[in-house]
Amino acid sequence: MNAEKSITDSNKSVLGYFILCITKKYFCFKGRARRKEYWSFMLFPILINLALSFSTIVDGISDNDINIIRGIVILVLLIPGFAVLFRRLHDINFSGLWGIAPFLGMYIGGKMLIFAINGANTGIAIILLFSQIITIISSFGFWAVFILTLFESDMKENKYGPIPEGVK
Repeated sequence: MNAEKSITDSNKSVLGYFILCITKKYFCFKGRARRKEYWSFMLFPILINLALSFSTIVDGISDNDINIIRGIVILVLLIPGFAVLFRRLHDINFSGLWGIAPFLGMYIGGKMLIFAINGANTGIAIILLFSQIITIISSFGFWAVFILTLFESDMKENKYGPIPEGVK
C-alpha cells in the first residue's frame, strides 16, 4: 500500500504530516509531497530551534548543551528533511537532485577555500575568488529551491507519481 494513501483524515494536520515524514516516509525519496506536507515538516525544526533558544534565556541552560541538542535534532531530521524536499520538488515536476545542488556548491566552495588557506603556493587569489563566486551562486541556489517549494502542485500525474491526496 502506498504510504501517501495511508494518511487518514484524522492525521492530515500539521503534526500528522510531520509524524508521517519522520516515521513512514523517513527514507522515502520517491513520490510526491504537497506543499502542506513539506511546510508542515519544516515548521517543527523551526519551532524546536526557537524553543531551544528560549530555554537558554529562561532556564540558563549552557550554550554547549543547547548546541549538542541542536546537533542531535539536525542529525535526526536531516534525512527526512531531504526526503520531503525531494518529494516536494517531484510534486512540481522537478528532479529532487535540485534540492542538493546548493549544498554541493557550498561544499565545493568550502573545499576550495580550505585548500587556499592551507598554503597553495600559486594562484591563491584565484582560488579564493572562485570559492567566493561558487559560494555566492550557491546562496542564490538556496533561494531558488526555497521559491520552488512555494509553487503549486502539478495538477496532473507526472513521471514521479500521481497527484498527492488532498491537492485541489
